[in-house]
Amino acid sequence: MFRNYLRGDLPMIPRNHYVPWDHVGDIAAGHLRAMEREAPGETYIISGKPRDAVDVLECAEEITGVSVPRVVSPKVFAGLASIMGITERIVPLPEGFEAEALRFFTDVRWPVDNSKASEELGITHRPLEEGLRDYLEWELAQLDMRGDAKGEPREVAP
Repeated sequence: MFRNYLRGDLPMIPRNHYVPWDHVGDIAAGHLRAMEREAPGETYIISGKPRDAVDVLECAEEITGVSVPRVVSPKVFAGLASIMGITERIVPLPEGFEAEALRFFTDVRWPVDNSKASEELGITHRPLEEGLRDYLEWELAQLDMRGDAKGEPREVAP
């Protein structure tokens, strides 16, 4: 999603799409703490709190200068998923346009409760803005895009 967003190839995003957005380093640290605890069979939810995709991309816009795509009702994605479900029986679809992929964006909320992991493992999560800045800087380098993650608009290198 972020690569398409940075390239300007993400035409729209759904409102009310809440999922946890976490820095990979925080998730890895949580897994290491769980393994160090040596409590076989225990399960932990290591993710942070869910955030709305619109909020996340508004934060990304502040960091990169790339505008947030059009925000639409999740019903748009449900309708597209129905159409693509029929279409994919006839022709192969590009990655991300499959009915199943589109259904993921239909009013999704991933309620998570990480209180057990927080209490027993002492996990913490860095602020969204910090983790997102780290990730976007890395992604921009991978895409060979000019500028820096301080609000300057990006251009794809020739």
